Amino acid sequence: MDPEKGKWIGICGMGGSGKTTLASLVNNDARVLEHFEGRVYFLGVHRNASVENLQRALFNLLDDDRGRALDQPKSTLHDLLGGQRTLLILDDVWEGAVLDGLDVLDRANGSKMLVTTRNSGLLERRKAEVITSAGLLSSADNKKFFCMHAFKDAGSEQPGIDDLVGEMAAACKGLPLALKV
Repeated sequence: MDPEKGKWIGICGMGGSGKTTLASLVNNDARVLEHFEGRVYFLGVHRNASVENLQRALFNLLDDDRGRALDQPKSTLHDLLGGQRTLLILDDVWEGAVLDGLDVLDRANGSKMLVTTRNSGLLERRKAEVITSAGLLSSADNKKFFCMHAFKDAGSEQPGIDDLVGEMAAACKGLPLALKV
């Protein structure tokens, strides 16, 4: 994550394509945690989330109870986070108002906001540094991923049920979440 570039990073793709999984990997990566000196916060947004509730949730993640009765929660969050290099991960964003209400980090100190969404327009309007389209798996990877979760061993052959594995994997249409479930 280049501190010289913009603060917005986007992962865009259809539902079930692995956006949350990718964001979770970033959230838990030791190198990322080291780079941001432990200041990495993951906030699940979801479709009908209110900005106020999300701001309160961020105060909770920061273990700061000032968010309970503030007239200006956004400016207080900015004061808490603005001077520190921070990564804020916003998962499953549907509305631009959420990005506006949680835009509390300073780019100047290398802070980043990672956003997962189905709406590429949200990322384009923010001039996201990287818009990664989480996509569908190939047919071969589709079968391997299905076997890994269905049989707990991606490398094992499943004698006598190749046709069934192929049908099940094809029914999931390459969506990682469908294959996992």
